[in-house]
Order: sequence, then C-alpha cells, then structure tokens
Amino acid sequence: MIKKLYIKNYALIKEANIDFSSGFNVISGETGSGKSIILDALSQLLGKRTHRFVVNKEKCIIEGTFKVNEKFIYFFKKHDIDFHEDTIIRKEINSSGKNRNFINDTPVLLNTLAQFANKQIEIFSQNNNDFIKNEKNRFKIIDNFSSSSKPLIEYQTEFFNYQNIKKELEIIKNNGRLTEIELDFLKYQHNELENANLENEDKESIENKISFLENIDNINLLLNECKAIIEDEETGLITQLNKLYNKLIKVNNFNELGKRVNSLCIDLDDINHELRAINSHEEHDTNKLSILYKRIDIINNLLQKHNLNSINELLELKRKLYSKIELSKSFEELVDKKKKEKEISKGKLIKLAGNLLNERTHISKKLKEKIEKLLQKLGIQYSKFSIIQKTKEEYNKYGNTKLDFYFSANKGKKEQDLTKIASGGELSRLMLVIKYITSKKSHIDTLIFDEIDSGVSGEIASLMGNMMKKISKEKQLIVISHIPQIASQGDHHLKVNKIISQNDTFSQINKLNDKERINEIAKLLSGKNITSAAIKNAVELLNQ
Repeated sequence: MIKKLYIKNYALIKEANIDFSSGFNVISGETGSGKSIILDALSQLLGKRTHRFVVNKEKCIIEGTFKVNEKFIYFFKKHDIDFHEDTIIRKEINSSGKNRNFINDTPVLLNTLAQFANKQIEIFSQNNNDFIKNEKNRFKIIDNFSSSSKPLIEYQTEFFNYQNIKKELEIIKNNGRLTEIELDFLKYQHNELENANLENEDKESIENKISFLENIDNINLLLNECKAIIEDEETGLITQLNKLYNKLIKVNNFNELGKRVNSLCIDLDDINHELRAINSHEEHDTNKLSILYKRIDIINNLLQKHNLNSINELLELKRKLYSKIELSKSFEELVDKKKKEKEISKGKLIKLAGNLLNERTHISKKLKEKIEKLLQKLGIQYSKFSIIQKTKEEYNKYGNTKLDFYFSANKGKKEQDLTKIASGGELSRLMLVIKYITSKKSHIDTLIFDEIDSGVSGEIASLMGNMMKKISKEKQLIVISHIPQIASQGDHHLKVNKIISQNDTFSQINKLNDKERINEIAKLLSGKNITSAAIKNAVELLNQ
C-alpha cells in the first residue's frame, strides 16, 4: 500500500505532502481544482506516461513511500535493489522533460517502475479500460473468483516443467550433435591437452627453475664467496667464533655467553654444509635447462592458442572437451530420453488444461450471474455479460484458451467485446462490480478509482459506496469522487483546493478533520451555499 506521496513543482502543485492510510481514502474537490493531477503524479511515479504534465522552470520531484510485503522480495533481488518494507520510489523531472527514476536510492529504468507498479496498484477511471484489455487480467478475474486454486496451480506446475524439458532438449541438440569434422577437432584439442600432462604442474615453479639455472654460474660464484667468508682458516667466521668461544669459557661468569656462541658455531656449520651441497649439485646443466624451456613453451603455446590465463583454465577446458565428446557419443540416447519426457509432460499438460477449462467454464456461469445481478442493482437494468473461451493450439501459463469478455448495457443491444467498447459510466460500474467480487484474492494491495461514479446519485450512489467500503476491508482504496453518498463512506478524507493569488494559481491538498468533513459533504450535497438541511444530511450520511 502507499503510505505517503510527496509532490513538488508538478503542474498546479507547488509542494504537497499527502499521507494515505489503510482502508477507504477519499479525495474530493471542485472541478479543475487538481484532483486528477494527484493521480497523474502517482501514475508518473509508477512508470506510466501521462499527458497533463506542465513543465516548470524548477525541477519536479515526485516521491512515494510504499509498504511492501516480503513476498515481493524476489523483485528487488532480480533488479539488484535493497529491499525495505517501507520502499521509497522517486522520480525527478527537469525543465526539459528528462527524468531520473530511483527505487530505494537505486537508479532504475522506467519499465522497472512499471513492473513494480503492476504488483502494487491498479488504477481505474472512466477514460481508461487498459486493465480489461490485458488478457492476463481477464484470466486473473476468473481465477480469483474460483473457490479453488488447485486446477490452476497443477496446470502451471506442469506447464513450467514442460517448458524446462523443451529447453533441455534444445540444449542437448545444440551442444550434442557434432559433425565428424567437429568431433575430430575436439578429439585433437583434447589429446593435445592430455599429452601435455598438465596435472600437478606449476608454471611459476618452472619459470623459477629456469631463472635459477640461467644464473647458476653467478650463483656458484656467490656460494664460493660465502664459503670463503665462513671457512677461511685465518679470517673465516667459524675460526673467529671458535676463538671467541675459547676466550669466554675461561671466565665462569661468561659460561652462558659461551654456550650461545657455541650454538652459533653449530648453526654456521650447518649453513656451510648446505652451501657445499648446493654448490656440488647445481651446475650449469644445458640439457636440464633445455627440457624446462620446451616445457614452458608447450604451456605458453596452449595458453595463447586457447586465449586462457592459467594451467587450471587449461585443465577445465580439457574436462569440457571430454564432456562434449562423451555427450556426442550418447547424443541419440539422450535425445530419445528427453523426447519421451516431453511427450509424457505434454500429455499431462493437455489433461490439466482440460481440467482448468472445465473449472473456468463452471466458474464463468456463476461469475456472469453475479455480475449481472449486481449491475442491475447499480442501475444497469438490462445488462448482459458473457465470458467466451476458445481453445487454441499454443499453451501459455494461463492455459490453451483465448478468453474474452462481452458486455451490453442496453436492452436489445448485442453484446460487444469489452476491449472494443469505449470507456464510460457503465464500464466503470462493471469494473467496480468485478473488483468487488474478486478483490479478496487479488495480490494487488491498492485500488484507485478516479471518478468512476459520474452520472450516478441517490440509492445507486449509496450502493456503490457500500461496495467500495467492503473492498476497503480487504485492500487500500483511494477514491476520487464528488458524490456525497460515496465520499461519506471513506475512513479518511482529503480535500483539493485551487488557490488563485494575484500572480499565481496552484493546488493545495489538506486532510479534513471531522468538522471540515461535515462541511465538505454538505457542500457536495447542496453546492457552495451550504444549508442547515445539507449539514444535517451530511451528518446522517457520515453516521450511517
């Protein structure tokens, strides 16, 4: 649900902070005061394009705070957006009309806003029947009316299984079927890597060995110098340390120092033995160096050939080549197995689609009767409503049927495809009836009705208000209305006023207290000149 809406520099609205509550929110105001501007701003925020936006010199900001259920967290993960239960959506529009969009301070594209909106809010008005034009929404209307979701869940589970099997079959076909030339080439590449014996190989270690052997003469010279420093009979470290040791042990107080010097002598002797061992084993071995050169050339050539960076990547390539070769060998067997899985799944899908069609046919009759009965109560005495299902060859997640709604509001008139009927009062009442019937099961949290009550009054208006009140028990409802019987049903009331000053005209939105609300309902009843009778009637309406 939407909790707050902030609008700055949008059309007639200079700046407005609007708080919405759960339940039934009413917005009223005189014609031209700016009621629909609020809805336009909200539509802009939710990724829709509107035509009433007036470009101001200053930057326009529209910001909404939405309470979002955790069941939609997948949307945030999909778009790499931080999830917050109170999610903030912001749109900034500069004077040239360019805009930037944000969800929880993460920049997003316009269609991402639209995807978010489709999961949160539905907007209905007399001038817009986009909702019913979308076949997906027509399916949802019927399925939400059903007492059991089992047929749909079973069908969709098998449908997605069928889609996965089809994808797997295509992957096998694309990856598995190789020509003899392709297979020979893969074998050649694999054998080349196999013969290179790369397991337990370390390129850096080989390069270090090469560097060592290339410099062995210099290293041996250095080793000889080190041995001379240690072994020289007159000035060598061992000779000097032995002299130091012999002097220290002559003094009792220096015994510990003598032991430490002796320990140094032992360590130095070990170091000397290691230097001798290195010096005797490592000689300039041309043959050994040649072997290492060839080894590093093989590795570098393979890395360059396959555009890779490490021996581990070459080993991974070898494994992939082996898998492709083995897959090719068992290709026909895998294809046959997957085709059988596909046939079995398709058989289940056909059966479950039939079950779903039967369930919807049964539901359609009940839905038709209920809609026509409620429309008659709302003053459309001769309304006719039909749900037409036609099977088709292709399957989607809603079944294998084409679903159309047909409607006629007048006696003797043939029903027409609802998507081709111009919007109007009758269509608005039809949508109210449909949402009244199905809102409880809908995943949408917020419904907005924009003056769908035009042309009604009295008992019909009261009934529409009662229906809206019931919807608001399940959903957040925002209704723009000038009908007192409907406005009085609201739990919260916002008033839009057009303020005309000497140099400017702007809209102002205020939340009404109890006294202000009585006056507003009375004004809707009697016009600008509020009578005592209108005040009395307003109180009665509010207390009903």
